[in-house]
Amino acid sequence: MSGDLRPSHWPDPVASPRLCRGAPLSIALTVLAVEVYRLVVLALFAAILGEPFGFLRLLVNGGRDSVPARAGGSKGISADPDLAWFRNEGAQQGFGADGRIYLSFLDKKFGDDFVFRINVGGETVPKKEWISDRNWPPVLGQQTGQILSWGQTPQDSTGVVDPAPPDVYKTVRHTVGSPLTYDIRDVPDGTYKIRLHFSTGSASASATTFDVAFESAAPQAPLASFNPVTAAGGANKVVVGEATGVSVGDANPGLQIVFSPVGGTDEAIVAAIEILETAGSGFVKWIDCGGSGGTTFQPVLEHDEWVGDASLVGTPAGMSGSLPDQDQTGVVNPAPKTVYRTRRHSADPANRAPHVFDLADLPNGTYNVRIHFAGATENESFDYEIEGEAIPELQDIDPYALAGGQDNQVVIVDQGPTGAPIQVTVSDGNGMQIESIPDPMSQTGESYEAAIELEFLGEVDDTDIFLLVNDSPLDDIPAASSWVPWNGSDGRLNTDGPGNSQFFHEIAVDQVSGNVALTWEDSQSQQDLRRVQFFWTHTTSLIPSIEFAPESLFLPGEVASFGGNDSEGVNSQSRLGDYTSIDFHFGVVFSAWANNSGQHGNPDPEGPPDPDPEADPGIPVPVGKADLFIHKRTVP
Repeated sequence: MSGDLRPSHWPDPVASPRLCRGAPLSIALTVLAVEVYRLVVLALFAAILGEPFGFLRLLVNGGRDSVPARAGGSKGISADPDLAWFRNEGAQQGFGADGRIYLSFLDKKFGDDFVFRINVGGETVPKKEWISDRNWPPVLGQQTGQILSWGQTPQDSTGVVDPAPPDVYKTVRHTVGSPLTYDIRDVPDGTYKIRLHFSTGSASASATTFDVAFESAAPQAPLASFNPVTAAGGANKVVVGEATGVSVGDANPGLQIVFSPVGGTDEAIVAAIEILETAGSGFVKWIDCGGSGGTTFQPVLEHDEWVGDASLVGTPAGMSGSLPDQDQTGVVNPAPKTVYRTRRHSADPANRAPHVFDLADLPNGTYNVRIHFAGATENESFDYEIEGEAIPELQDIDPYALAGGQDNQVVIVDQGPTGAPIQVTVSDGNGMQIESIPDPMSQTGESYEAAIELEFLGEVDDTDIFLLVNDSPLDDIPAASSWVPWNGSDGRLNTDGPGNSQFFHEIAVDQVSGNVALTWEDSQSQQDLRRVQFFWTHTTSLIPSIEFAPESLFLPGEVASFGGNDSEGVNSQSRLGDYTSIDFHFGVVFSAWANNSGQHGNPDPEGPPDPDPEADPGIPVPVGKADLFIHKRTVP
């Protein structure tokens, strides 16, 4: 099939009024049954999940499903306010032959609460979320044991290195006299360090001894005949036991952990599990044993992602240095300790050379700026210019003096003398450039920083595509807790940065292979956010974990459509229609969508060429001249 088919290529509606003739009655009844089941599931989903999800409310409306953006008011979808009318686009669902249900919807990831965090001189420190082990779908794993709560009694983690947040220690999984098992199937082959967290609560030291085995290997010290109450020093305390060099790679997918009570009346308990790959892809997973995160899709967040500065679009000049542990005492909202182990400083201190961070991907808008300093030494001061302007609050910065003359003390500069936050506006479309300049009188000729935080304050309405999965049996009513994000974390599907629009998404499931495909309109490859192209992605793996191919153009070489308001105020609904369409069978994805570029063999005969709205916004853009595109792609 060619790249774009005009409406004239469709069958004659009189000679061929239906696309499918002579379908057996059994097929027709099956299709009808599936459609009825779909509507029942969506109605129940709306009733059950309206409150637990908070941000997601499903309404069935004439066969189409509507999802407002977030409770408290829809913010729209596009970084361009001209596209805000897409805000009420519906959720889409797909049913697999294996009984799995997929639900995709739009929601904001980047917006008023967007914060860009940079680990200066270091590698990316991933977001650390403790995910509940309740109601795991079979594809992710399963566990035995009962949930035991310590109530509101605090569990003392004093002296524990890198403890979990206090909420994680409120519950444990436990068994008495029988093994407590975890089968965590999404852990890829590799070598791991496992950190097991135990909160002792009211457990008895005389009846809480057990062995811990990984991947059927014999228990090893210190987790052989382990007694967490004794190790922690009593009740209502926290202790962490570690195992290194745990190898995953046998015939059973994922990681298996078995906690075996030593005696018939002994109890096995565990509060949390950290899985940290030491070689390979860098897989990490934090499990809150018995925690409530899995029922609310609000996992316990220890810290957000801090992006290593080597991955920035413009690699900053300057050398990366390594630091000892830094004291965070008295620091409000510090970064994780790992972030303060590196910093970036001048590459040529003899000539007092500055170093520059070129954050080209940041959208236009206003930002609060926080700069973190660590490893301060005496007689060093420096200035900052942001967007080519000297920032008054960031002149003559002397971290050593700000730390009260203390070595290895963390200091954060985020406000001026009046207590007002430091704010910078980006308006040139080229992101933000930050220049760190050594003071001419500095003793070492260096400037340095350990981390940078940029909190976006502008009005970017950027909705992304999210996907939930339900593995409940078809004869069960889906419970709120049975819907899980496809990736085990936030469920976001598209991978672009802030400021872009995704809309008109559709989903389809190949009933033969079980693979899933999605298509949508997207502005991520366009400088003018009112111009959009048609993107797609598909699953590359379903077991042991769901994986998607990177999103790409569905029709390679497609010229972008215009999707925003023109100078006469006509919006893109009259240009791109109401929605797109998709089907997926025998490994082939078919999709239909509108393109109004006039650059694919059908230029507009009634008006001038579509102008560049940025170059000449006064020229009206022709409307209503969209062409119908149909294309197919094969999934390997």
